[in-house]
Amino acid sequence: MSKRTRGLEPLSHEMAGADLGDARLSKRLGQLSDDLAEMPGESFPKALRESAPLEAAYRFFSNPNVTLNRILDPHFAGTAARCDPFEQVLVVHDTTEFEFDGEVEREGLGRLLASGQGFFGHFSLAVSADLRREPLGLLGLSTVFRRGTPVPKKHRAKQPRGEAQRWRAGADDAEARLRGRTRAIHVMDREGDAYPLLAGLATSGHDFVIRGAHDRLLNGPIRKLREAAQHAPTVIEREVQLSRRGKASGTKKAKIYPARSARTTRLSLAATRVVLAPRITAGSP
Repeated sequence: MSKRTRGLEPLSHEMAGADLGDARLSKRLGQLSDDLAEMPGESFPKALRESAPLEAAYRFFSNPNVTLNRILDPHFAGTAARCDPFEQVLVVHDTTEFEFDGEVEREGLGRLLASGQGFFGHFSLAVSADLRREPLGLLGLSTVFRRGTPVPKKHRAKQPRGEAQRWRAGADDAEARLRGRTRAIHVMDREGDAYPLLAGLATSGHDFVIRGAHDRLLNGPIRKLREAAQHAPTVIEREVQLSRRGKASGTKKAKIYPARSARTTRLSLAATRVVLAPRITAGSP
């Protein structure tokens, strides 16, 4: 059953107002949005079905006036408007791979984490901070293309990749689009545990929850973060349902995410205030 027959607004309404420099391009964006929303998991040839709309789509995306931000600006504004009724929202940041099959090297694409070619998309998704956790839309999206020779891991501290800035940029973009009307709580996974990011978010007065990856040095009688967490008082307990998790591929992932069976467990949440020691060297995380 299509989205149009379920009483939902066509996706073209969300894209209305996109400034692509030509009314015909804006009209084509609306039509493409509705057509692709019918079969979002399919390739362009399968979703558009016929040669004429397929060729029109290829011409549309090859037009230099058609850029990521120009397409999504109306959606970003719509997301901010949907955030307005809420006193606070969660802004969940994460990065995912977009892989393109084929043995021939495609122009413009880059390296991925393993084999293959493609790029990375970094998303900043707004979600209501109430019990409903209602998705409200994107407040930011950036792309990362890894080109050139890979930098060995032991040298990355001396040659930091600029792509790490996407975490801070995503938070700044979200804050700018919310314009202070709604409080944002930025949520990031382990990759967000970088001292420059933590210091920058704190200095800017942003609220955030970031999963720890490093046992950081502290200023105070307790010198390490994990030890401080072990001594922190419990502030809340609750029962939670854990879903089954299969064995992760790779030794590193298997260590971080061990396999487990589905079960009910009791979660204890401890909290304490700490002061991180300043980062000593430029290569420190």
